[in-house]
Amino acid sequence: MNDFAKFGDEFKKLGQKGFDATVHSYGEWNKALQALATRLTENAKKAFEDTTRTFEQLVGAKSIEQVIEIQSQYAKRVYDNFVA
Repeated sequence: MNDFAKFGDEFKKLGQKGFDATVHSYGEWNKALQALATRLTENAKKAFEDTTRTFEQLVGAKSIEQVIEIQSQYAKRVYDNFVA
């Protein structure tokens, strides 16, 4: 085998390694995006449920003090979730 053929084989192997690394990287990137989408969906669902529950409490409140307390608790939960 001449030097040019050896060079061609080495170049081909190098290209295959790069391609394999790229495919692996794409797969890992895809997994990360799926995990992120799942987490965002879960957070949105929890936020909607919390907002709905708070609204129901506000509708059933008997005094302005209760409304303020419910709203304060809701604001604290939202802030804590945002910081977390």
